[in-house]
Amino acid sequence: MPLRYNTGQNLKNCQQCGTCCRKGGPALHRQDLYLIQTGILPISRLVTIRNGEPVFSPVTGLVEPARQELLKLSASNSWSCPLLNPADNNCEIYNSRPSECRLLKCWDTAELKNCIYQDNINRWDIIPPDSDIFPIVQQHEKVCTFADIEQSAQTKKPGNGIRSKINVIIERDLSIREQAVSLLSLSLEEELFYFGRPMFTSLEYYSSR
Repeated sequence: MPLRYNTGQNLKNCQQCGTCCRKGGPALHRQDLYLIQTGILPISRLVTIRNGEPVFSPVTGLVEPARQELLKLSASNSWSCPLLNPADNNCEIYNSRPSECRLLKCWDTAELKNCIYQDNINRWDIIPPDSDIFPIVQQHEKVCTFADIEQSAQTKKPGNGIRSKINVIIERDLSIREQAVSLLSLSLEEELFYFGRPMFTSLEYYSSR
């Protein structure tokens, strides 16, 4: 049985309702690296949250810039963990579930909150330095940063120059992705692992501030 979210009356046990799994997939930590190395979690199941990318924080309950790069289980059309079977609320890999899933107790989230941003793994722990994709990801990380978008968004000067600078970063992000997909025949799932989510998907966060 998977660890599930307790929506009951402060009962200190799992009610097997599946709510925790529907609130998003876990970030991966050093002790979860074997799940990738052994193929239990292929990279097609992962999405990179890049440093500075606006993302929901389970600690503050707000969307805010990620403090470091993270690897998370990807979700398709909802927040639900992709390993959750909605028919019976079972986890596909329950016996090998990631460490955050093991720590989550919906009646006491202290252990889970204490591990956030602690000893996380990222792409560089997984991508072989001698692979064809490695230098492309390195270049993308150098010239397409959320720090540059943040800096432009905070600039107080009026005019189109700010938007133009952000648009250049957005277009550069898409261009590098397209080249990598064409050159290496990447699937969409692989693209989301190697490059994270397209940067334009974060524009709403900056425009609403």
